[in-house]
Amino acid sequence: MYQKNRTTLVRKAETVMTSRDDDGYVGLSESILIGEEQGSVHQEFAMVELAAGGKIPGHYHPFEESFLILSGEVFFAMSGFNYQLRAGDYGVAPIATPHAWQNLSSKPARWIRIRAPQPKQIGDMYGVYPHREMALPTEGKQVDLGDPLCRNLGHFDWKDMPPYGPIATRGISAPTAKRFSVRMIVDDIIGAQQHVVFMGEQPPGEDGKNPIAESMPNNATARSHFHQFEEIYHFFSGRALAYLGGDILEIEPGDTILTGVGSSHGVFSIGEEPMRWIETMTPRPPERDALFWERDWLNSDYQPHKGQI
Repeated sequence: MYQKNRTTLVRKAETVMTSRDDDGYVGLSESILIGEEQGSVHQEFAMVELAAGGKIPGHYHPFEESFLILSGEVFFAMSGFNYQLRAGDYGVAPIATPHAWQNLSSKPARWIRIRAPQPKQIGDMYGVYPHREMALPTEGKQVDLGDPLCRNLGHFDWKDMPPYGPIATRGISAPTAKRFSVRMIVDDIIGAQQHVVFMGEQPPGEDGKNPIAESMPNNATARSHFHQFEEIYHFFSGRALAYLGGDILEIEPGDTILTGVGSSHGVFSIGEEPMRWIETMTPRPPERDALFWERDWLNSDYQPHKGQI
């Protein structure tokens, strides 16, 4: 694990799944990739797997929990409705909202789990509280984006990504960064108040170009940025160079990055296929001034010693 200047890189090889079989849990394995031990203050990012026949009994908690199903099928119960989730489905369990999971298929189901604010120990419990009256789901309907009752769930497909262009999303405007595609999946529209989650894509790297070492002041610093919230990237495909903590590191699929508040960072595609990732932001970015490019401040004409205002 790499850690420097409020940034952390967890390699795919460091993903170790730990089983939990207690208090009604059956067949659950999880790996906390980013949490308190990795330097996060505001959130937890984990890989979760529920074996065939596995159960996560009814529970609720004082944090939001969002998820993206990566593989398999699993039944999910929340707010009086049961769903059969499949790869690409995503959602959020709002604070103090009971929910439960059960895998009645013949294959394991795997998903990404994000919790914000970060779980905190209260008494003998570590953030998760049982709701024993809640029945495990044994059937369910599929996610329907046209169903007004399907308020906290959605479905994502990479073919639905918008064309490459400048970054323009909540509080973030980067008109000079033209090789990005971003699609929000978890935000206040589906019930999240503490964090946002989006999918990102950059096209294959430009031949013969190192995107960090351009003819800009201070090399990597000129392409890096910082902000007032934590950010987590988890990579699905492609290769990248990342500027983290003052170092340049190569990123591969399965790697996970935490960038802390005020840390300088940048990630740039260098592979022969598109770089794809999921990204979280906690606390939720403000409506404006959510991102600062270091090059903009380095190139400013304002020079206090000349008496300019």
